[in-house]
Amino acid sequence: MKKRIIMFLSAFLLFMLFAYIQPLAKRGKNVRTQEISLNATKDAHTQYDSKSFPIKGGAAFIKMKAFPETSWTDKLEDVIYENKRIVQFTVNDNQVPIKPFKIGETISQIAEKVTLRNHFSFTQGKTKYTIELDDVQMNYAPLIKFSNGTFAILHINQETSKLSSITYLSKEQLLKQDIYIISQRGL
Repeated sequence: MKKRIIMFLSAFLLFMLFAYIQPLAKRGKNVRTQEISLNATKDAHTQYDSKSFPIKGGAAFIKMKAFPETSWTDKLEDVIYENKRIVQFTVNDNQVPIKPFKIGETISQIAEKVTLRNHFSFTQGKTKYTIELDDVQMNYAPLIKFSNGTFAILHINQETSKLSSITYLSKEQLLKQDIYIISQRGL
């Protein structure tokens, strides 16, 4: 009888040891697989690099003489014209064409669509400008540069962490803003 109890306890302990170690061994493999899968998903959803983001949404209207006559033009704010051209305006309504962005998106959702950068360079006249964003600006006012040389400031609400509005502007208007660190040097 003692032999059977000892054999039972030995088999039971072996079974428990195997049952305990097997999930631990698989755990390391699952974590690695999950990380790879998350990175693959992120890369698959990052459609554009903001160094030369294609002209979409509001960026197409910068430097135009007028907005097209549509029902959404009365939803624009802070419209600024210079030399009879649109140089800046703000959107806070999804009825305005702001694709690929949507008011109410989180910064994570935005980052799936475009690579957010913390520094940009461009030339204006004979001066090269470099704009640098700190961590707070990256989280609450990231900057997007479009291939036509215009920019968009994405305004993220600090309480909800969601996109509340977008300001589209020319590079000349961006230089007038007192939002980002701007350095310059002559060419």
